[in-house]
Amino acid sequence: MKKVISIIIVVFLLEPILFSQDNNNWLDRWQDRTVSLGVIDTALQNGNIIVYYKVLGTGIIGYLKTENPKYQHCIITAKHVINDEKVASYSSLKVRFSWFDHIPLYQYFGIDLQIRDDSGKVYFEHPDPNVDLVCIPFNLSVDKAGRENFPVFGYNELAKTEDYYEGRPIYVFGYPSAVGAQFHNKAIIRSGIISWTPNAFGEHAQILIDCEVFPGNSGGPVFSQPNYFDSKGGYHVGEDVKILGIVTQRRLSTTETFIENKENPITDNQGNKLLSYESIGIGVVEPAIRIRELLDYVNGSIK
Repeated sequence: MKKVISIIIVVFLLEPILFSQDNNNWLDRWQDRTVSLGVIDTALQNGNIIVYYKVLGTGIIGYLKTENPKYQHCIITAKHVINDEKVASYSSLKVRFSWFDHIPLYQYFGIDLQIRDDSGKVYFEHPDPNVDLVCIPFNLSVDKAGRENFPVFGYNELAKTEDYYEGRPIYVFGYPSAVGAQFHNKAIIRSGIISWTPNAFGEHAQILIDCEVFPGNSGGPVFSQPNYFDSKGGYHVGEDVKILGIVTQRRLSTTETFIENKENPITDNQGNKLLSYESIGIGVVEPAIRIRELLDYVNGSIK
C-alpha cells in the first residue's frame, strides 16, 4: 500500500512536465516553456515594405490551479513589457510558442494574447507594485495553440532560499533584440552565474546575475544548471533544475559625451547634456518566490 501511495505522489508532482519526458535534450523542455511576446510591425528591406513579427519581450508558460475552464494556463513576464507606453493602448499582443520556431518572423506572426478589454486589464500584476511581474491567463484551442498539451513549469520547480548563493551557475532563455530579426524566431540561451545576493530581505529580494541581457530578455526565465558546485564546494551531477527567477532589467553605466575633451560636453537644442549608456553585463532578477506569490494571488482572484 505504501508503494502505491508513493507512486501516486510522484506522478502528481511530475504531472506538469510528464509530456516532455521524451525530449532528447534536457534543455528542450525549458525552451518549450519560453515564449516571445511581440507586435506586428513593418520595415523597409531592399526598397520594399515587409510585415514582420517584432519581439517586445519574453515570457514563460505556467498553469493555474483554478476550476474556471477559461483560465487554465498563463504566461509570466515582466510587468514593464506590457505596460510600456508603446503598447499601453494595445488590447492584445502576439505570442509565438517555441514549436513554431521553424517559421520565420515575416511568415508567422503568432497568435493573439488578450491583455486588455473594455473593462480594463485582463492580466494580473503582482500585489506588490514594486515587483516587476505580471501573469496573463489564457486558454487556447488546440488548433490555435498548435498542440494539445502545454509545456508548463511545475510549482515544485520554483527555487527556495537555499538555492540562492553567489557563484551558482545559471542559464537564461530570452529574445534579446540586439541579435536581429533573422535570429528571433528561436529563444537564445546564455550562461552566467548569480553574482550578488542580498544580506537582508531573504528570498523576497532581487538578485543580480553576471550574464549579458538586453531589451527583449525582460520576462525571460533564469534557471539553474543540473551540474554545479554548491555553496560548500561539493559537486552535484544531474540535480533537479530550478527556476531561480525572471529577468526584469539590465544595469547600465551612464556617462556624459564630449566633443574633444571633458571641458566640452555635447548638448541638445535645449542645452541638456547628451548621455551614453553601456551595459555592464549585470542583470536584475525577480526571485522565484515572487512568481509563487503572483500565482497564488491569481488563483485566489479567479472565480
